Amino acid sequence: MTISKNKSRGISLVTSGQAQGVEKIVFENSLIANNSQGQPGAADGVRIDTWDSTGFIRDVKFLNCRFIDDQAQKTQGYGLTIATNSRISGVAYNSGCSFTGNIYGNMVADSLTLQRI
Repeated sequence: MTISKNKSRGISLVTSGQAQGVEKIVFENSLIANNSQGQPGAADGVRIDTWDSTGFIRDVKFLNCRFIDDQAQKTQGYGLTIATNSRISGVAYNSGCSFTGNIYGNMVADSLTLQRI
């Protein structure tokens, strides 16, 4: 799967106003590239967050995924951003994932929220 050149985030996995949650999602062999075209640096390749006290996100895996910005004029902030709170757990990525060229760096995540598998 290729997710690229979106005006904002490539993937926005966010809960708000939900009684349930999001769980057991696997992204495999995916390319997340050159997003945040509408406002360079304002959005990331992937954002995982719970915006209020309802819902949860857990067991999200990234396997052999590439989070890149390979444009001459970079637009994608971070490759992957994960909020730190108790409603997010079990987010992981494997050694086959790569991060290249994002404006601010590879990722923003707490070690309790994101694990390398």
